Amino acid sequence: MVVLLVVLVLLVLRVVLVVLVLLLLLPVLLLLLLLTSLVPCSARAFLAASAHGVGAYSHSKGVSMVRDDVCDFIERRDGHSADPESIFLTNGASDGVKAGIGMLVRDEKDGIMIRTWWWWWWWWWWWRWCCWWCCWCWC
Repeated sequence: MVVLLVVLVLLVLRVVLVVLVLLLLLPVLLLLLLLTSLVPCSARAFLAASAHGVGAYSHSKGVSMVRDDVCDFIERRDGHSADPESIFLTNGASDGVKAGIGMLVRDEKDGIMIRTWWWWWWWWWWWRWCCWWCCWCWC
């Protein structure tokens, strides 16, 4: 009788575990299904908008379809119109900053001083730590 009860409890726990796993995985599976249907459509649209296809250099400003999407996003987010011709897409912020600085520098005699962004953050944390350890209070 006890063995039967233990087996029954284990079966119920197994079913509950399977249901919980399915409930947790269901959103992930739905997302994967959505992505598998969206990715081919996006790839086809990208290939249609690209003049040379994949593997060739795009326009130096970026692919026009992506710049148009960025303009649409800016218009929705900010409520202002944006011009795709005035948007330059780069590989990251560092490449964009390098390109901007490169346009400002004429020769090796020119120089640009850039203040680091983290100095105030470091100073604030140092001050809080020092004040807490020395005075036992938060400044």
